[in-house]
Amino acid sequence: MIADLVWFAHACPSAWKTIRRRLIILLTVIVIAVVLFVGLRKASRMSTADSRFKGVASARVFDPARNAAFDIQWAQHQADIQHKNVLLDVGGNWCPSCILLDRTLRSNTRLHELMQRSYVLVHVNWSSDNQNEAVLGHYPKANGYPALYVLAPDGHLIHQQNTSEFEQPASQGTGYDETAIARFLGKYAPHN
Repeated sequence: MIADLVWFAHACPSAWKTIRRRLIILLTVIVIAVVLFVGLRKASRMSTADSRFKGVASARVFDPARNAAFDIQWAQHQADIQHKNVLLDVGGNWCPSCILLDRTLRSNTRLHELMQRSYVLVHVNWSSDNQNEAVLGHYPKANGYPALYVLAPDGHLIHQQNTSEFEQPASQGTGYDETAIARFLGKYAPHN
C-alpha cells in the first residue's frame, strides 16, 4: 500500500497535492474536535464537581470572585430539574458564624440529608471585597450574617431567615441548634 502511494505521488503530483492538502485539513479538524471534546468534558467535570454544590467542605466557603448571578441561575436550573428549592447562604469568610453554619449543615448527617434531598445550595459572598449588591438588591436586606434565603426554582423568594434564631443558648455552648435548622429546612422544602 505504501509503495502504491509513493508511485501515485510520483505519477500524479497535482492530484497527490490535492489529496495531501485534504488529508492535512481532515487531520487538523479531527485534532481540534478531540481537543474541544476533551476540554468540554474536563470543564463539565469541574463544574459538576464544584464543592459548593456537592456538600464537600472547603477552606474558603465564600468566594468574592464568583459570579453570584450565574451561580444562582445555575442553581435555579438544577432545582427545577431536581424538583428542589434554592437555598442562598449569604455571608463571608470573615464571619465565624457563617463558617460554623456551613460546617453544621455539612457535618450533621440529618441536616446534610435534608439539604441534599430538598435544596440546591449557593454560597453568596458578602464582604468588603464584594457585597454582591446587584444580586442581593433583589431580596430583603439581611439583618446579619449568615443570612438564608429560600427561592423557588423560578427565582421568587419563598422565605428570608435570620440565622440568629438557630443559635444555641449560651448555656448549651456555641453553635447552632440542629433541631431548629432541621425544622426550617423541612418547613420550606418543596412538597411534591
